[in-house]
Amino acid sequence: MASNLLSAGGDLQLAPELCLMIFEYLEYTPELMTTLRTLSKSFYALLQAHQNILCKKFARKIVAHSCTRSDVRISIGACARCIHCIARAQFLRDGFEKQRFSVLDRSILPSSPYTFQSPRAVLSPNTFAWLAELYLRNEQTQALVHGQDSAEASQAYISLYSSAAPGFFVSPIILLRLSRLKAVAIDFLFELVDRTAGLSEQHAIRTAQEEFLYELNPTQLALLGTILHLFSEGYKKAPTPSSDCPPEQRISVEDSAEEARLQREEQIIFSDRILRRGPFFAYAHHLTCNGLPQTLLPGTSQWVASEIKEGLRELKAYEEASEEGVAGLQSCLSRAFCEKTGCSPDERWREMLGSLEGMLRLDL
Repeated sequence: MASNLLSAGGDLQLAPELCLMIFEYLEYTPELMTTLRTLSKSFYALLQAHQNILCKKFARKIVAHSCTRSDVRISIGACARCIHCIARAQFLRDGFEKQRFSVLDRSILPSSPYTFQSPRAVLSPNTFAWLAELYLRNEQTQALVHGQDSAEASQAYISLYSSAAPGFFVSPIILLRLSRLKAVAIDFLFELVDRTAGLSEQHAIRTAQEEFLYELNPTQLALLGTILHLFSEGYKKAPTPSSDCPPEQRISVEDSAEEARLQREEQIIFSDRILRRGPFFAYAHHLTCNGLPQTLLPGTSQWVASEIKEGLRELKAYEEASEEGVAGLQSCLSRAFCEKTGCSPDERWREMLGSLEGMLRLDL
């Protein structure tokens, strides 16, 4: 086995350091890392040193952003290359984190949208896999916070407050703070999903996620509930792979009362699926509705459509009191908030909005 990663024409050997620069432009996969680590002992040592440097840089970023705690837990799908981890700045117990730590920018997409259908095992931090997932989650967070869907949700927020809180001025700094709060809420959603690492039985998964929701304080629950509402307001029906209906015909159908009712149900299902599957579901939906064909992974649009369909089936079964019916995680979130604040279900939404307004007004 050659001691260098690559050789130029004429048997010219490339220096390991140059090969390492080339490696940085390759998309991370476990298969790639396995191959690179077996090239030679010298290159393996070089990769390990490079890995340590990158992880130390990331650690310095966390310190620089003044996180109160770095709670990093990583999980990987056993049947897919896509790695799922949690890396978030936790809320201050008496308020909220003013600055959320960020990860390095890099575009890495998961290889399969079906990872959530398999048990996930825990990975060790401070590895290339760990960093690759942080890059992935950063990309997802940026797309969800600053994408067109999110912009529409922000407009929905403005409309919401124009009626719910007359005289509340929505300034640019308020919208900037709202974007930061969206990012923090997304971090909570990542951890909600990662609580299911290693679990395969649906009841165990549901129990783990409910336990996490009950660990949050009222401020955190209010943030999660209101931001989920904003995401649902930015929801748009994803085009189905088999839909040959022209856009003008779809619009005419959506104007009907029945389609409006179904749209609202799908908004509810959309929010609940984000809670269950994590921000990746919202990201997959974002790509399906807005992404170019080359950005879509095989099966992504089918997975989004099947999740919405399954959610509608569960909702119908629950309304009919069927044994197969399962209450949405949003109901658990609402119940936890009411128990912790002592408010009634009818007062819940107003209390959540008041909490969000307090976070947005803080230190203004």
